[in-house]
Amino acid sequence: MTMEFARTGSLTWGQHSFWFLNEETFTREYGIEFHLSRPLNVPRGLTKARLQQTLNAAAAAYEALRTMYRVLPDGQPEQCVLAHFEPPQVELTDDPVEPVDVKERPGFRCMVRTDGDLVSEAVLRANQIDIDGFAFSRLAREFERHLVDEVQGALFAGDEAFQPLDCAAAESEEAMQAASARAIEALSGLWREAPRNFLPPAGVAGKTLQLTLNDADLYASVQRYSTTHGISPASFFHAAVGGAIAAWTQTYDLFLTTAVSNRWRPRSAGLVARIATEVDCRLEFPAGATGADFVRRTHGLLLRAYPYGVRDEEAGVAAKDRIDSESGSILQRPVRIEYLDYQGRQETAAAVGARRIEERTTEGGFDRMLFAFYPGDREFKFFLKCGSEVAAPEECRELFDAAIGFADALLGKPESPLQELLSQIPTRVLPAEADWIVSGNSRHLGGRIRAVAMAHPEVEEAWLEEGDGLRCAVAGGRPDLIALHERMLLNASHDPLIRVPTSYAAFTSDSPRSDEPTTVLDIDRDYHPSADDDPRIRAIVDVFEHCNPGTACDPALSYAAAGGRFTMIPSMVSSLRNAGFESHPLDFTGIASLAAIARSRGE
Repeated sequence: MTMEFARTGSLTWGQHSFWFLNEETFTREYGIEFHLSRPLNVPRGLTKARLQQTLNAAAAAYEALRTMYRVLPDGQPEQCVLAHFEPPQVELTDDPVEPVDVKERPGFRCMVRTDGDLVSEAVLRANQIDIDGFAFSRLAREFERHLVDEVQGALFAGDEAFQPLDCAAAESEEAMQAASARAIEALSGLWREAPRNFLPPAGVAGKTLQLTLNDADLYASVQRYSTTHGISPASFFHAAVGGAIAAWTQTYDLFLTTAVSNRWRPRSAGLVARIATEVDCRLEFPAGATGADFVRRTHGLLLRAYPYGVRDEEAGVAAKDRIDSESGSILQRPVRIEYLDYQGRQETAAAVGARRIEERTTEGGFDRMLFAFYPGDREFKFFLKCGSEVAAPEECRELFDAAIGFADALLGKPESPLQELLSQIPTRVLPAEADWIVSGNSRHLGGRIRAVAMAHPEVEEAWLEEGDGLRCAVAGGRPDLIALHERMLLNASHDPLIRVPTSYAAFTSDSPRSDEPTTVLDIDRDYHPSADDDPRIRAIVDVFEHCNPGTACDPALSYAAAGGRFTMIPSMVSSLRNAGFESHPLDFTGIASLAAIARSRGE
């Protein structure tokens, strides 16, 4: 393949989110290609030549489909758009699909089953660094129309004047960079302010309920509403679900997450590329507002939130986990708005005017509520997936009905007072629970916290004391309180029921609880164990600095706070694995917490 580059340039913020997952250490270690795939509706008599014409037309129209990457001498990635690229057809077999390294060639191709020259099955496949789910869904629909177009017209609506490199250039402008730097600096404060665990688990662990609404007319109505009011469908659903959750939980100081950020700007709304990233946005419920005012305000808040977008996906996850665990459990992010019909061929469309809700229960837990949307040409699906720990099945049904009803009300009575519309939503009644520990809007279970302490070496008894903060007291031999704190951080980063104590106290096995503790550890927001506290942390720092020559490592900083170095986590974990440790790059919250992993392995 001739490597003639038409253009080169920096990555968009959305592409940066997925560059880490294409870094050589990660792909070599795990052999994974983070991709999107979509089965196509194959017309009768489709030939390989006709399919190739369509593949070539798509690649010609959209630069994202003919983009590969290289690493510059300073270690930063650069995207390179090929002047010409003919996406390959790769034969489908029962064997695993061979990953494509995007540093060698573009990841866009079509997996096919053939009978001679005829194609019987076709699956589009692309790397997630090149294209997001919204764009891939649009591409697949355009692709299918192109396959059956007898005139073989130019159905792909590429915008030559605005492609991913142009989006990246806009994001790299000095004004945008300055705004983004200020926003990212303030982001940790936003995460710390957000109410935690306002959906406290209230059911039985181990089950997941999924409710799915099938209603093509609803999405058509939302599209008309969006055009009339100058907003996007994503903004409408963010407002509808957010309003329902706020009224149901009586939590109006609410932060929710969307995964289609930067899709609200007219220029980028239909861009076929990877520009979506994750944004946390506060919802506002102003007094005297109408339903239409609320939706417009939500749209504006989402539009202005883009500079807060996570520019390094895994760094953002790590930073959030670290902040949330220090502040008292994970930030519940119950709304994730995403266009998901790229995950597979849709079922037969529902009849126009029909509205039906399907229900499915599966084994296995799910620690949050997830709302998602499947818009398509012929149908629309809206689903709620919720773990039974977070809400009981009857509560899920109540909230799902409330969200649908609130969406109908916003569409049907846009000028009605917002408070009047919200008042129609039922309020959740929390079940009584003797072991709740309440902190603001957050609720945690003392039994979970004590269980973590009891699993710690040298601990024979554990109890909690509430006062100005939360103290975890333990009795036994001589337990390492720094190690216990790190164990709490690691567990809290994955368990919404665990609040990290603000202090620890150790007692001997034979001393009554009224005696003075033998050791006390007070934790404040700025507390971080250091290499001076623990030689094992020093060893981990040495590993990182050995893997990244010339780079100083501060163990007090999380991955994101250390600058989001893309080679940092995989290279460290690879070295630790060689030393006998087993872990996954996304299983921990910061450099210092790896010491707890080392302890858990008996080192």
